[in-house]
Amino acid sequence: MQIYPYKCPECGHRFDHMMQKLNPPDTLVCGECGYRKCKQDWQAKFAGGDFAPGNWPMESDAAGVHPDQIPEAVEHAKSIGVPTEFNKAGNPILRSPQHRAAYLRGIGMFDRDAGYSDPAPNEHTRPRSRREQLARKYGLDPKLVGA
Repeated sequence: MQIYPYKCPECGHRFDHMMQKLNPPDTLVCGECGYRKCKQDWQAKFAGGDFAPGNWPMESDAAGVHPDQIPEAVEHAKSIGVPTEFNKAGNPILRSPQHRAAYLRGIGMFDRDAGYSDPAPNEHTRPRSRREQLARKYGLDPKLVGA
């Protein structure tokens, strides 16, 4: 049995359709609103559903705090200019890639493997080669520094 995810463009309802065929129908009827042209949800199928890179908001376990520290964390986020909400477990609710980058930078964290939407590494990242280290140390162009 194959499970195919679908999404209704009218009401946003997501549902799975299970069938034995390898070729699912192009469209199905929505069980919520009755719309007849629900299409496969390719983002859920190939990107992992709710944890797809384009799904915002997202919550961060790594940047979380103890539930008793939530009020203090909310105040700290405001003081660094990045207002942030937290869930009951103490994880920050990050609204966009820019919000995530600003919040993590503000609390002293660097998200090295954050995904395609992030800017290229900058001066806050560790140089990747000895040549880059020497160039940065002496203010030279890395292409001019011998390894």
